[in-house]
Amino acid sequence: MISVFIKQINKVNQPISIILCQTSHPGNIGASARSMKTMALKQLVLIEPAIFPSNVAVERASGADDVLANAKVYGSLNEGVANCQWLFGTSARSRAFPWPQLTPFEAAAKMLELTATQQSVGILFGNEQSGLSNEQLQQCDFHIAIPANPEYSSLNLGSAVQIICYEIYQAWLKHKQEPTLSEMTVPAIGHKANHDEIAGLLEHFEKVSVEIGFLDPKHPKKLLPRLKRLFAKAQLEKEEVNLLRGFLKLANSKKDTQIS
Repeated sequence: MISVFIKQINKVNQPISIILCQTSHPGNIGASARSMKTMALKQLVLIEPAIFPSNVAVERASGADDVLANAKVYGSLNEGVANCQWLFGTSARSRAFPWPQLTPFEAAAKMLELTATQQSVGILFGNEQSGLSNEQLQQCDFHIAIPANPEYSSLNLGSAVQIICYEIYQAWLKHKQEPTLSEMTVPAIGHKANHDEIAGLLEHFEKVSVEIGFLDPKHPKKLLPRLKRLFAKAQLEKEEVNLLRGFLKLANSKKDTQIS
């Protein structure tokens, strides 16, 4: 029944983490913390911040000191998102290699659906000057594009965080006030593999592909990004990842046996 959903809503989506990647100015970290707290989000993750901790961050947080104090700092993107089962990346630019794309409104609804079944969600924001790189975006399951003036679509990092957090909070309020909520049921969603497990599967595919001659490491082209996108579309569960890795292990061992 929807009781799990209601319980999760009452926590205002605590499985949702705001992840800032390679932030150059500490003031933007503080502004993001303030944006989060006004919308009842508390989990802040910092990937390779240029300056942190910082008094400038505390000043810009304007009372959201607890969000800053509890922020988790990591030295690499893989470490910071390892436990995320779902990763949403923000980007204002169109990419040559397309990925599932959502508006902030659509993304917020999707996040509530996922956290209703206690699945962890991370929202990734890039560096102030360059945003997220193509490689970083390819780590994500979904991309979020904030609609803006096409002639000037540049948003301050804190403002971008505020918009996403606002939509999450509005989605929470909508569901909280829904009169027929207690009569609804949550669609069954399997326990999705986290980022670390998907990354391990991708590395396994790469290793076996090289060994059997399917992938030339000197000229990989777009095989690995396409595999990552395929895995994102499939929304692989932990058991499915284990199944695929078991297949790869056995297939590779059979190849070695035949050669010997």
